[in-house]
Amino acid sequence: MIVHDTGRGMSPDIIEKPFQLFFATKPKEHGTGLGLAFAKSVVGAHGGTIEVASLPGQGSTFTVVLPKTPSLP
Repeated sequence: MIVHDTGRGMSPDIIEKPFQLFFATKPKEHGTGLGLAFAKSVVGAHGGTIEVASLPGQGSTFTVVLPKTPSLP
């Protein structure tokens, strides 16, 4: 799954920080900094990965890859 936004993007020095608990660039009343950390935890628990590509002023792209599992009968 790929999700892209057209926000302000991220500089290389903080690109991995959004996956840390409680990291936020917005004031506390606009978020807790849990969303991406939780998403990475859930994806990882299912054997998947979540990656981000971003450039300042160009938005961010998040890619989630989950392993294929056999279908249930």
